[in-house]
Amino acid sequence: KQWYQRRVAITVGGLGLSYTPPIQALIEWFPDKKGLASGLTIMGFGSGALLFAPAANALMSKFSTLPTYLGSAIQTVTESGRLFAEVGGNMVEVVYANAADLAKLSYTGLQEGYYVVGSGDTGAAVTLATIGVGYTLAMMASAFALKRPHPSYKVEGVKLPTTAGSVNNVHTDNMFKLPQFYYLGAVLTCVASGGMGLIGVAKPLMSEVFSGVLPAVVTAGFASSFILMLSCGNLGGRLGWAALSDKLGRRPTFHLFTFG
Repeated sequence: KQWYQRRVAITVGGLGLSYTPPIQALIEWFPDKKGLASGLTIMGFGSGALLFAPAANALMSKFSTLPTYLGSAIQTVTESGRLFAEVGGNMVEVVYANAADLAKLSYTGLQEGYYVVGSGDTGAAVTLATIGVGYTLAMMASAFALKRPHPSYKVEGVKLPTTAGSVNNVHTDNMFKLPQFYYLGAVLTCVASGGMGLIGVAKPLMSEVFSGVLPAVVTAGFASSFILMLSCGNLGGRLGWAALSDKLGRRPTFHLFTFG
């Protein structure tokens, strides 16, 4: 339990440290287009699925090993609901995979029949480690390249408000006392949970729900393409709504994409 809590804390802390500083730096570099600048940042942050899916598939194909195939007709023994077969003088557990089972996998070259349980490797562990190292190196290089503008920096030809704030601004010491803060948090939670929940189950949703109805169409490759399509829509919304907020204002844009 403690290991799980530490992992969650490190993950959440890492997301915050990597997500917030680029946004703050970019809106200081582009004070006249804060929406577009922040939209580009969160678009890049949300493009992980767009790059991760093909990269993960390619690496898993490279690092994976196929399970041991025994044939389509072998002598088996059932014990406690499990199948066993003699292999090399030893009884090993086996499983039968039909064409529908094999269609759900992203590997080619598998035949319908019996396979040794526990043989083969998906390559997922090595793939995740490789991508993790790549992400770490890219983030470290980006962190050293990230700079904030000088306090005297100004955008030529653009006049910005000189006042420090507005009568509608709320100080951070008082924001927890306002019901609007909790209304806004509830709406954002619902909107974000729906999108994240759909992306998280997109591939099994396509594979398990629709593969039986359209087996020739809904293959493992189609499910991966479906995730890419969702990611493209996610990226377009992040950038489009953020850029639109520079024209319409933050509050009207928020009302438009939430309730419009």
